[in-house]
Amino acid sequence: MSFWKQASSHTLITASAFAVMFIGFSPGIAQSNPELTLEQALKALPNSLDWQQADLSYLTAQKSLDSARAAAGLRLNAGADTSLGFPSSGNSSQTLSVSATASLTVLPWSSTFDAVRSAERALARAELDRNDSRNTLALNVFNQYFTARLSSSDLELGKTNLSLSEAQLKVATAQQKNGQISKDNLLNAQKTFETSKLNLEQALNTLEVNRLTVWNTLNLEISDAVFSSIPSERTLSTASLDDLSAKALTKRSDVQKAISRIVDAQDALSSAQRDRVLPNASVNVGVTNTGAGSLSSGLNLQTGSLSVTGTVPIVANTSANTTTGSSAASNLTVSASISFPIIAPSGDGKISSAETALESAKKTLEQTKQSAKLDIRQKYNDAKLTLAKLNLAKTTSANAKSGFETAKARFEAGLNTPNDLEQSRIAVLQAERDFEQAVVNQVLAAYRLENAIGTLNILPGGNL
Repeated sequence: MSFWKQASSHTLITASAFAVMFIGFSPGIAQSNPELTLEQALKALPNSLDWQQADLSYLTAQKSLDSARAAAGLRLNAGADTSLGFPSSGNSSQTLSVSATASLTVLPWSSTFDAVRSAERALARAELDRNDSRNTLALNVFNQYFTARLSSSDLELGKTNLSLSEAQLKVATAQQKNGQISKDNLLNAQKTFETSKLNLEQALNTLEVNRLTVWNTLNLEISDAVFSSIPSERTLSTASLDDLSAKALTKRSDVQKAISRIVDAQDALSSAQRDRVLPNASVNVGVTNTGAGSLSSGLNLQTGSLSVTGTVPIVANTSANTTTGSSAASNLTVSASISFPIIAPSGDGKISSAETALESAKKTLEQTKQSAKLDIRQKYNDAKLTLAKLNLAKTTSANAKSGFETAKARFEAGLNTPNDLEQSRIAVLQAERDFEQAVVNQVLAAYRLENAIGTLNILPGGNL
């Protein structure tokens, strides 16, 4: 009977443990601190340094395309030319003229247009990289958010376990004094109490680190906000693994980038073959007037560039002995040149290198497809496994609740102690915490499968 008296004396301690437990897990805790929902965290992603770095990488590709397009447009240069002569007759002469040249790429096989097409494909790949970075960052924030949330649950469980172990230690101390248990049992109770204190300290440190991780990732100021969103199970696609793999090959970014690089290699091969057989030819037409200047135009067939140059003399001759009254004369000149590459080792080498690069790009695409299929299979199996674990967690939680109801009935019948009832209640809370972890794992696995397929859309309003 002394044991029951001693156990009853700790009812107040147990009741206080109940209070800690219910305060820690009740919605009322959010009233004292601001809330941070998962949607708010995802909307804050543009603040992240990783997000901004991905934007800068995309902007760099955009600037490169703008530069390539500008190089294919109209170009205008201006210049001046002067000379001063001292002939043996002693009469000096000076000339000064200004000129302007306008050039424009007009032929479609120009390397300038090749550079534009290459820059356009590079920009498309940069956009895929940016989307990948954003999706990866969103998945990381999702994981970090619920890791911090579960760390809060672990802290409250740690507090409750410490209160219970303290109550159990007091009971064991009284029992050992009364000779009801051995000293070894008392030492075990002390060990449990000390372990609970260490676990609580570890839970506190883990929570601090996990919360800081969220703020650092989002690049936000540290706050005491409560992570209030509750995860909900995500429905998996009913499509077969083969159908998902086929869909992925049309949507995955790594596959799309590998295809883009094949087009790059094909373009490079076409350019090398064209340069090998295309003659270096040009046509020039000019009009020169000894008094008014000159105007000339030229077309280079190899570079595809059309240019027009005009020259106007400002100072023709300042010699005192210059004969005046001579009439200006105009001359029309037409010239053409052509050179055929017959033996061109460098051109042949470029073709051979481009052919090798094309074959390499094709092999890379096949390897990428194989890796994609394997990745999808792994993510598919992970999603199925986490769903099975979630169902197990549901059963475990239901069993814990049933066990608590049994313990409660036994307590009301006087068949167990308040500490026994408290221990059963903690088991329910632990099972509920593990169930939430199982939901998070299931949703994360589903998202990773969708990301592997190329259909992930976790960000608010799409992929932003």
